Amino acid sequence: MALKQNKTALMQYMENEICHCAEMVWTTALGLSLTRKELAQPVAEDENLRCAISIKGRWNGWLVITLPSTLTNKAAIKFFGESDPSMQDENIEDTLKELANQIGGNFKNLVPQPSSLELPIMSFKAEDLQFPKTTELTRLSFECQGDLIEFQLLELPEEKNTR
Repeated sequence: MALKQNKTALMQYMENEICHCAEMVWTTALGLSLTRKELAQPVAEDENLRCAISIKGRWNGWLVITLPSTLTNKAAIKFFGESDPSMQDENIEDTLKELANQIGGNFKNLVPQPSSLELPIMSFKAEDLQFPKTTELTRLSFECQGDLIEFQLLELPEEKNTR
């Protein structure tokens, strides 16, 4: 019973920290605010992009961000300003990877140390970026300017947690 309570308290702490990191980065990097939303279903993958960053070390897993193209376009404009349409996809990819890097960098300090971040990966089709050998620890949804954003924390199986 005490172990279950400790795991629940730990997950609540981790969720709060993911919320804090995401809100801080969204506000400081983009000047946009996030509002937490409780959703019965995960954010739909179709029409959304996905970016993920791997944390490796004493704890191994992924921080995954799923969000719509409308919001990524707004974010890229905040980062790069209006740009040549031929650069739009590159700017979106760079923006999402930078957001994942900033949020992941803050979050990695909360997992057992030593730990490090790998380079972020990104897909313009969320369904193309899957993590089948992981366990979902938490899924948090937010709204930003009418768009839904989802953050997932995924853990690799224990046998992979040795370094």
